[in-house]
Amino acid sequence: MGNALTNGSVLIVITEDSLLRDYKNATVEDYRMAKSNFDSLQETVGDKMTVNEEEFDEIFSLICQDPAEHFSLFDSWSLGKVDVMEVFAVIIVYCKSPFAVKIPLLFDLFDFDHSQEISQTELVLLMLCATRGLCKVVGLERPDTVELELIAQSAFGSIDRDHNNQISLSELTYWITHEPSLMHYLKRFACTRLIYDNQQQYDTMMKQLCDSFVQFSAAVSSMAAALEDQAAGLRHRKQLGCTVGTCAEVIKRHIPQTEPQELTYLIQAMQSAMQRHYPPNGHHPDPGIISLDVFCIVVSSYVAFVVADEDHQRLIDLKELKILLWLVHGKEPTPPIVTSFMQSLDRDENGALNAVEWVSYAVENDARTGDLALSTQLQLLFTLSDRNGDAVLSIQELINGLRPILLEALMKSVGVPPRTPRLPNAQSDSGEHGADGYASTEQDELELDPVMAALRSRRQSQVETIQSLIAVLANELMEVMDKNQSRRIEWFEFRQHLDYLHKRIDETKTYIRDHVLQTK
Repeated sequence: MGNALTNGSVLIVITEDSLLRDYKNATVEDYRMAKSNFDSLQETVGDKMTVNEEEFDEIFSLICQDPAEHFSLFDSWSLGKVDVMEVFAVIIVYCKSPFAVKIPLLFDLFDFDHSQEISQTELVLLMLCATRGLCKVVGLERPDTVELELIAQSAFGSIDRDHNNQISLSELTYWITHEPSLMHYLKRFACTRLIYDNQQQYDTMMKQLCDSFVQFSAAVSSMAAALEDQAAGLRHRKQLGCTVGTCAEVIKRHIPQTEPQELTYLIQAMQSAMQRHYPPNGHHPDPGIISLDVFCIVVSSYVAFVVADEDHQRLIDLKELKILLWLVHGKEPTPPIVTSFMQSLDRDENGALNAVEWVSYAVENDARTGDLALSTQLQLLFTLSDRNGDAVLSIQELINGLRPILLEALMKSVGVPPRTPRLPNAQSDSGEHGADGYASTEQDELELDPVMAALRSRRQSQVETIQSLIAVLANELMEVMDKNQSRRIEWFEFRQHLDYLHKRIDETKTYIRDHVLQTK
């Protein structure tokens, strides 16, 4: 097979959970029915390998809950037609059936002359269609077409053991089940299904934790009188906060398997992080209050550990550590990286990581960088900026979410201390507050943000430039991520562009710091 398949891009992002689920739920009988529909179509319109959207619907409506969405997924170049062999190959790979049953289905699909043998040309088509289709479905960058053709031609010589220039089903079956590089390549798609389930579980659990934190912080608003700001100028510089007892209850509610010693450590880690994140500055928060961002720093790493611990032994082995690192970093780690992490974090040298070993590393790492982990920032962006709760961000919600991520990173540049967390007042002389603890109106947020207020002491033009750059960045991200041009971004669209999002946010931070704030 060569290295073209095994050493390619390892960034795998599931973009359409419902679409992939349709293929996974399909049966062999469903495939045969779709194939029969296609054969009937060919009898009517003649021999063809591409179909338009209407024909796609006729063939695959039994398998695809939303044929139009599936058609768009395969019509990646917007040509108005898709290669039907790519779709059939994907259905065969993912359908509910043992692999031993799937090989004959693939063989028959590409045995165009029904000779019970596959030629070199047919093998090339099999590999091209299967690879293209699978890569489109899981978001994996596919190898170059020329490379695939060369691989197929080279593989043909290995498969054709009797050297009759034809491949039988038995020869193909033997090769597929004994070729290491092919099995490695196919396992990458299986891993994609695995990591997607982990991603879904992680995202769901984090949303539940964040939502409960926000809910409880509002529910205990009667306690807010004891936490009035020490200076009137800090009135609008507040974040949502919960007591340590409430934080513990939130964790136990959504992660009931948390052991007492783990819970104790998590609370201690939050308190320590509060000391680092909010250094003494005359307005130090109540030691019994934890801010939402610190809560997420600690809990997000613990949630990733819980999700990756598939055997529920409260320990992470090498296999599970791969999933854990994949979740945290957004891409598949190489075996040397996984081994390196295990060796460096396994303090008791038992060949596995416990929750304390992992969380202590993750919290220390975040504290050292001074920022929330990117995945946590994105989770907070959705939780706090999605004002109408539809799990989709509009352009204005995206701007509102980007502002704190960008501006709070610039606090040190303008000499503004971090915002002091507190419990929100049920009634405030500044009016109602939104889910993020700031003034409810967009204009109030713009006028009263402490970072912007500090910047105003410099030059109004700097403030306007920063606001303009944030809006430009939001529009750029919208253009890149919004694949269906709805001017709204869904979570799966963020998942697909994590690296790009991180890169552009960092570049914008650097530009503002070096070229805007340095202008006197």
